[in-house]
Amino acid sequence: MSYKKFITLLFAIFLVSSCSSFIKEEEMATLKGYENSTYTLMKDAGEGQHLLKKGEKVKIHIVTSDESIKVYCYPKDVSFLKSKRILTLYLFDADFEKKIFDNNIFQKHLFLVVHPDE
Repeated sequence: MSYKKFITLLFAIFLVSSCSSFIKEEEMATLKGYENSTYTLMKDAGEGQHLLKKGEKVKIHIVTSDESIKVYCYPKDVSFLKSKRILTLYLFDADFEKKIFDNNIFQKHLFLVVHPDE
């Protein structure tokens, strides 16, 4: 194998591996499903004028990247577009065993911050 081909192959492997997400496509629907529920906030979140109080009814918005999951809360009576969302949970791939998303681990962390209303 020529040197140029070898370098090209290494670059391609690096590019593919660096673009992979620790959250698989089929798990994205599960994460987005959490956004359809209403929750009770388990502890105060935010600061100053943008404070959500423990016990407040909230909705959540989940944002994912290749290496992290962010969960934002906002009051359930405010529309998403008009809401001031507060970051309440921030997990990295390192928070999961072998840097692979596990819904059980996510739920454990999420339910320390918010509790689903029935």
